[in-house]
Amino acid sequence: MQYDAVIIGGGLTGLQTAISLGKHGLSVAVIDRASVKDIVDADFDGRTCAIAYASANLMKKSGVWDAIKPHACPMLNIDIEDGDLIKGKSPLSVHYDCALVGGEPLGYIVANNILRSKQYEALQNIDGVDYFAEAMVETIERNEKHAKVTLADKTELVGSLVIGCDGRASMVRKSAGIETVGWSYNQTAIVCTVQCEKPHNGIAVELFLPSGPFAMLPMVDNKMSIVWSERPEVAKSLLALSTDDFLFHLKQRFGTRFGDISVVDDARFSYPVSMMHAKTYIDTRLALVGDSAHGMHPIAGQGLNVGLRDVAGLVECMVIAKRNGQDIGGDGVLKEYEQFRYADTTALLAITDGLTRLFSNNNSLLRLARTLGLGAVNKIVPVKKLFMEHAMGRVGTHIPKLLKGENI
Repeated sequence: MQYDAVIIGGGLTGLQTAISLGKHGLSVAVIDRASVKDIVDADFDGRTCAIAYASANLMKKSGVWDAIKPHACPMLNIDIEDGDLIKGKSPLSVHYDCALVGGEPLGYIVANNILRSKQYEALQNIDGVDYFAEAMVETIERNEKHAKVTLADKTELVGSLVIGCDGRASMVRKSAGIETVGWSYNQTAIVCTVQCEKPHNGIAVELFLPSGPFAMLPMVDNKMSIVWSERPEVAKSLLALSTDDFLFHLKQRFGTRFGDISVVDDARFSYPVSMMHAKTYIDTRLALVGDSAHGMHPIAGQGLNVGLRDVAGLVECMVIAKRNGQDIGGDGVLKEYEQFRYADTTALLAITDGLTRLFSNNNSLLRLARTLGLGAVNKIVPVKKLFMEHAMGRVGTHIPKLLKGENI
C-alpha cells in the first residue's frame, strides 16, 4: 500500500497532520493503537486543550474548525496571579485583555475528546487518507528510497516519509535511536471540570502557588477546566478523597470569584509533569512531530500549540516540495523542517522551564521579585502586548503560512 506519508500515532497532532496533508492532496496512512471508541470517549482523556489563535487558523485552513468552534470557548481575558494558601494572593498581577490585540480571542479551550472526535470525522471525508485503528507497528524500515511500516497483521505500508506522532514515549523516536534530554518537575497535574454558578465571561485565571500552578480555564456551558499541579504524594492523597473533601480543597484554591462550584461527574484525572526534548527531530525518511519531539510543563498552556506549529511547518515543507517535484521525504525537506522548528521550540522550552522554577517555590526573595515583575509587565503595555502576541502564536522566527491563515 503506497502513500506519500505514513503517520504513526492518532492523537491530536497525528490527526491534524493527516488532515492538513490530505487537504493538500497528499496520500496518508494513519496508524493508531487506540480504538475509535477511545477517540470519542471523555473517560479516555479528561483533559482540555488551549488552542492558540494561530493554531485555530491552522484548523480553519484544513476545514475542521467549523465543527470544533461550537464546542470551543474563547479566552477573552487572562489573569495571572501569585500567592499561597496562607498569605493569600500577592497585591500585583497581570491582566491580559483581548482588546489590546485587536479584540480577537487570545485562544480557545476545547475538551480533548471533542477535538479528537471532530478531527476523526473530518478525516473520513478526505480522499487519499486511510485510518488504521487498533493497529500495532511491528517493524519500521527506512532507506534512501522509501520507508516501510509493517503492522502486526503483516500489512505493509510504504511511503516517502514516516512521521512520528506517538507521544513522549515514542516508539518511532526510539527505533531511530534518537536520544532525548529531560527531567521530572516532581509534580502531578490533577485535571477536572467544574460547573460555575456565576458566568465566567471567557476569563482564564493562572494562579501560581508554591506547589505549582493552578489554572482555571473557561469552557462552554459555563464550565471551567482545572489544571492543578501538586507534589505527587499530595496529588495522590487529594485524588483519594471523597467528593466533598476533594471539593473543599479545590474551593480553597478556586475562590469565590465565579460563585459556588461543583465537580462535573466527580471525574478526576492525573498526569505526571516533566520536560523532554529530542536531540533531533529528523532521521532518514523520518520526522518527529509534537510530543514525540518535545514535552513541556503545562504552565503556559502551549504544549499542543507547539505541536501544531510542527504540523504547520512540516506540511508547508512537504507541500512545497511536492509541488516542485522534489522528494518530500528527502534530506533537504527534513532539514528545512528542523531548521524552522528546533530553535523556536528550544526557546519556548527554556521559557516554560524558567517560569516553573521561578514560581513553584515559596522563597520570600523570589516571591517579591515575582510580584514586582508581574506588576511591571502589567504596567508596561508594549511588553504586555508582546507577551500576548507570543501566546497567540503570532510571534516567532518563522511562522508557517497556515498559522497566519494563509494558503501555502
